[in-house]
Amino acid sequence: AEDESVGTSVITVTASDGDGSAPNNEVEFSFVGDAGAFAIDAGSGSISINTPLDRESVDFYNLTVRASDGGVPALSDEVNVLITVLDANDNAPVFAPGTPTSLDVYESDVIGLVLATFSATDADLGNNSRVRYSLTPTSPLFSMGESDGVLSLSSTLDRETAETHTLTVRAEDMGSVPEFTDISVTVTVLDVNDNAPVFQGTPYS
Repeated sequence: AEDESVGTSVITVTASDGDGSAPNNEVEFSFVGDAGAFAIDAGSGSISINTPLDRESVDFYNLTVRASDGGVPALSDEVNVLITVLDANDNAPVFAPGTPTSLDVYESDVIGLVLATFSATDADLGNNSRVRYSLTPTSPLFSMGESDGVLSLSSTLDRETAETHTLTVRAEDMGSVPEFTDISVTVTVLDVNDNAPVFQGTPYS
């Protein structure tokens, strides 16, 4: 897994030499070429993590290990070792560029009107990359589609009561320990002519 600690042993290769005495039967292990994020113990053949892994950058390593004896000249054999890096939920969802942070709505707009659609992506895999949407906290005036990110009007608005509403839209992945990203969205309620003049005070005489 990509969140394993540096120093963790991931596999051990073994080799034997049929000669009868040292140094001809003494085996030493090494990598052929670049080993990336891994190191090998020359004596035991244990391959361990040498630097932090990031599956989103490199998702597998194809290593070549050489086993050499101590004879002169040295004889050797080589084997390929494939290490696949498994995903960890180490990325939070990222909202798409141009995601709106301010919206306008008329106070006469009907319930169910779609105000915006929010979209976010997650670089992880499986449930770690599946994104769901919500309002935090929830609002009686607005609703958010959990799967599609559609923000819609769920109640009539009254500009004379509140001219603006501040919403927090959350994109959260479905990992066992979810990662999330919040953005703040300001909804401005635009006026319509829905109030008649009202005389103040007592009748004039």
